[in-house]
Amino acid sequence: MSFYRVLCLMGAVLTAHAAHSARVGILVNVPPTTPAPVVEALQSETEDNLKDTGLQLIWSFSQEEAAQETYDRVISLRLLGRCVPLRPEPVKNSRVLGFTHISDGTVLPFVEISCDTVLRVMGSGSPRVTPYYPPNEFGRALGRVLVHEMLHVLTVSSTHERDGLTKPAFNRADLTLGNLRLTGRALQRLHRSLGHPDLQAQNGGNQRANAEE
Repeated sequence: MSFYRVLCLMGAVLTAHAAHSARVGILVNVPPTTPAPVVEALQSETEDNLKDTGLQLIWSFSQEEAAQETYDRVISLRLLGRCVPLRPEPVKNSRVLGFTHISDGTVLPFVEISCDTVLRVMGSGSPRVTPYYPPNEFGRALGRVLVHEMLHVLTVSSTHERDGLTKPAFNRADLTLGNLRLTGRALQRLHRSLGHPDLQAQNGGNQRANAEE
């Protein structure tokens, strides 16, 4: 019987050939209401955080686009909710920023991000009282969550670090301020994993991380 779980961040295993030539396709599914500047900022933040890994990210927004490319691995990204940079209505028990699916101990290349929860954490404790967020700020926050989830997929692991983009929980400052980056330890794990594509997810059992709201 297949055991299925979800690796959460609350609030494409690559082939063994050289990492510097690896092409990672990101097949993006976004709600039609998502402003283009939000998506552009998401892409920019993701590219910036992974620029030193040697990975080449190929973004596709339709099956037709994806069919025209060749990849070493493909990651499916789905944004959930309206994904419009407006303050969402309060919702109880909504703390999951993003999650990656795991089946039979193997990390699957499917990433989902909750736009509403990201926006809620962005506004939590903020001195600004505004119904509107800058699209580039919202997109940057989404990009940071995406990089976190991509590291689970690319390292085939549920491991978290104590700081940086792979820590288990993000707060408002993590999503909106400064330059939250991958730690040296996370980069080392990524580089090691790229040469061992048959590794399976570590740390059995469900792992849930809390958004610090």
